[in-house]
Amino acid sequence: MSVVWIYMIANEVVNILDAIGVVLDVNGGFLGLIVLAGGNSVCDLVANFLVAKSGKAEMAVAACYGSPLLNMLIGVGLSATVATFRDDEPFELEYTTQLKVASATLLCGLVFATAFILISRCSCQWKAGRAFAIPLFVLYIAFLVSEIALEFS
Repeated sequence: MSVVWIYMIANEVVNILDAIGVVLDVNGGFLGLIVLAGGNSVCDLVANFLVAKSGKAEMAVAACYGSPLLNMLIGVGLSATVATFRDDEPFELEYTTQLKVASATLLCGLVFATAFILISRCSCQWKAGRAFAIPLFVLYIAFLVSEIALEFS
């Protein structure tokens, strides 16, 4: 029964965002990237922060990668598979400039994090501090600014 409630609430949230997009003349993809993704990630942020604060930083970092990976592979993969079987044709995705910027930002963040972790393994005994966090925050702020600029230009 709880799955039905989650399904109904998720549909209502998407419908509300769609209505806001129509009223404000804002792209639904933009609202999904900025509003829905942010709201969806708050729980992960709090949980990972508390796990790291309790001294289990390795588990928190693994969760930072594992949770979005699970959402991407299972959520998008399962949805695309169901849509393909239901409609008997390929799942169509519009590859907009905003999606290209989001993909490039994700790639940059992953490359930076991987390089930093490999370098810190050799030089800092796996310790990551502000030198790891600040560039990632700057990358996210740059992503938000570029997405807002693309939407309203």
